Amino acid sequence: MSKDPERAIIDTCAANEAWVLLLSSVIYDGRAVTSRKMMTKELINTCIKVHMSYPELNLPERKINNKFRAAEAAWILSGDNKVDTISKYCEKYAQYSDDGIFMNGAYGPPVVDQLPYIIKALLKDRLIYLYLIPQI
Repeated sequence: MSKDPERAIIDTCAANEAWVLLLSSVIYDGRAVTSRKMMTKELINTCIKVHMSYPELNLPERKINNKFRAAEAAWILSGDNKVDTISKYCEKYAQYSDDGIFMNGAYGPPVVDQLPYIIKALLKDRLIYLYLIPQI
């Protein structure tokens, strides 16, 4: 992981490797905060760069259901933030919602809401793609 004055950057080729590095960063460098009445840690202004030849996070230690992985990806890309849509594939998701109906801020702004800006920015500067969708 490299750091510049603006943000920490995890630059790796595979999603699995990035996830392990990010988890380590949270544990050792994360700032303690209270969230939903429990303590947790967070990293502020951190960028993860993963080569799209290895985009899938599929570590067996995570024990994630394949149907859920596909459903979550579709849910994120669709811009849906309703708990009932995703909780069909993972019932625990509902416990992370503030109101039991929506996931507020879980993944940042929905990708579909960012598309007009992304298209406009890419038409101006093809190299800007590195900074356009920070939550993915």
